[in-house]
Amino acid sequence: MIKLVIEMSGAKEIADAIGKDKTAEIDKRLGALVSKIAKQIKENAPVRSGKLRKSISSRKVSVLEYAVQETGVGYGPYQRWGSQPHYIFPSRAKALMTPPTYTKSPLQHPLNYVGPPMTRLHPGPKATYYVEFGLMESESKIQFFVNWLPETVFLGMKNGVSGRSAPDAGGA
Repeated sequence: MIKLVIEMSGAKEIADAIGKDKTAEIDKRLGALVSKIAKQIKENAPVRSGKLRKSISSRKVSVLEYAVQETGVGYGPYQRWGSQPHYIFPSRAKALMTPPTYTKSPLQHPLNYVGPPMTRLHPGPKATYYVEFGLMESESKIQFFVNWLPETVFLGMKNGVSGRSAPDAGGA
């Protein structure tokens, strides 16, 4: 299960300092950014049935805090990071049943498990790192937001810097 939380440190203090209008604007843009990141992660997720892609979504946790999450599938971590070779045990009665007419195997069917000494271990899925690649492909969008944020925060502060130019450093 993935849970990627994007939160701004000191979000409450920032919101109090800049007022509701600017907080709403930043919150809206942060929500749009997280939605784009979730979309990119979805595009990078491996597809067999489409359940993994459908399970990835973004949601608002609180003001200036959003999360990208995966819900409803338990195999997301195995797709993301892969797994070691392992035994397979049936969860249903005929899960490992191979009719004798389709195989020339000397094995007795149904099998109780797949693995040594009767067969090789299941190799396990290879890692896809779809979340990491989605974040890397969203890096320019994240950087754009990070560059846009300070200007918006400082221009919107109630008792802070007003205007774009820095205060006069002295002189004549």
